[in-house]
Amino acid sequence: MRNNLKITEASVREGGLLRARLTYSGRRSALALVIAPDGRRLGRILPAGFTTGQWDPAAPSGLFEPWTAKHPHVHVPSDEITGDPMPWEQCVAFIIGVKP
Repeated sequence: MRNNLKITEASVREGGLLRARLTYSGRRSALALVIAPDGRRLGRILPAGFTTGQWDPAAPSGLFEPWTAKHPHVHVPSDEITGDPMPWEQCVAFIIGVKP
């Protein structure tokens, strides 16, 4: 991960500048939205296996799947999976377009 990328529970900053906000639906392990500072939804982060019924909340793998909008100008993501399961920080970086 880049040294200047800082991910907290509520925000993603790069070099001190706000790149995205993180909001959650239910528990953090269930669903997170990555939202640009202008309000556009950039993507979602789901636990690995969530969409295929393979996710076990009692035994989380620690891996997540990044999903992004097919059309970034559309306010709501169109749920297209865009990567293999990966750790939380890599999912966030993937969605905002930062290469770790």
